[in-house]
Amino acid sequence: MNGDSLATMLARSDPMSGLFRRRGIPNLCTLGLAFAALGCTSPGERVCPDPLGDDCESTLTIQFPERLVGAYFLDLKFAGERRTALCNSPDDLETENNPVDLTCDSTSFTLHGEIVDLSNQITVSIVEDSNPIDLAGRQQIDLDTTTIAPNGPECDPICFVRTGRLRTQS
Repeated sequence: MNGDSLATMLARSDPMSGLFRRRGIPNLCTLGLAFAALGCTSPGERVCPDPLGDDCESTLTIQFPERLVGAYFLDLKFAGERRTALCNSPDDLETENNPVDLTCDSTSFTLHGEIVDLSNQITVSIVEDSNPIDLAGRQQIDLDTTTIAPNGPECDPICFVRTGRLRTQS
């Protein structure tokens, strides 16, 4: 060996390399090495883009049939999990203990994050803070689901936007 690169040695051993060089076309070996360095995929193999830049978050939002006045306790059961929170009372210190993945106000509540991916139904109970009456009755709500796949249906991340509405209590 006289210090030649692997590509040079392979080009010399390729009888067609002179033909390609004369026409200004790189030899097949050189093209093969270039494609191998780029990480070529097989035909039909799906390559997913890097998901770091295209993030999404799953959410589950339940709308109330009417605006709630005053503080209320929210009790949720879904996907083997339970969340409870004091809602619609921003000055109450007890709201600091609310789960970080749950937000609530006078018209709705929203769960955020991966736990939503597992939820097709949710059971909701709302009790007024000042009056222990269950405002909604314990309701099991089937959820409408929209799938979001910013990098395509077979690539991460895949997120779900789930929505539902409480019924008025009769």
